[in-house]
Amino acid sequence: MRRRAKRRKEPARKNQNIIGPTLVKLRLQKGWTQDQAAAKAQCAGLDFSRQMLANMETGRRGVKDYRLPDLVKLYGCSFDDLFPAQYHAAKKSDGKKALL
Repeated sequence: MRRRAKRRKEPARKNQNIIGPTLVKLRLQKGWTQDQAAAKAQCAGLDFSRQMLANMETGRRGVKDYRLPDLVKLYGCSFDDLFPAQYHAAKKSDGKKALL
């Protein structure tokens, strides 16, 4: 009889994304509940449920890169607006942008 290898439990990640707090801020700026945001997303043809949005906001669900344009469309913001300030591109002295 073969022995099963014991699986190591991965430590739970507290926050799987960096834009969760920004999503909350953008939603509240619009004056929307999570239900309203999900309804607006679905009316716009975007595949977001209330639970999905809630999990993205709290960090229980990571935000896939292909979802970023949908979030920009939903909240009417730019890509830079989704990310906290410390992740924005910084301008070098020669005027070109460089990542921090």
